[in-house]
Amino acid sequence: MRIVANNILNLTDENKQAFRIGGDEFIMILKNADETETLKTIEQWKNNINSIKHEYPFEISASIGYASGQGKDLQQIIKQSDENMYIDKKKYHESANN
Repeated sequence: MRIVANNILNLTDENKQAFRIGGDEFIMILKNADETETLKTIEQWKNNINSIKHEYPFEISASIGYASGQGKDLQQIIKQSDENMYIDKKKYHESANN
């Protein structure tokens, strides 16, 4: 978990803040980011994880969900992100089994 957390922290700056919200779940808030910037950040993080996962004798994987926060309260955003993360996790496990 520390490896994944450090990779998240490496992406932070004045407009990207990351927090651990429990267990093995983290949230990253991107201020003033459009969908293109959000997807770029997600792709960068996935590439970082993929580039290091072969360096360890154990499996490293991460599932990501995101949601736009414009016009929504924080709980709605977290709920939508969480639902999207579980969709991503399901896709990962289905592809790993094939």
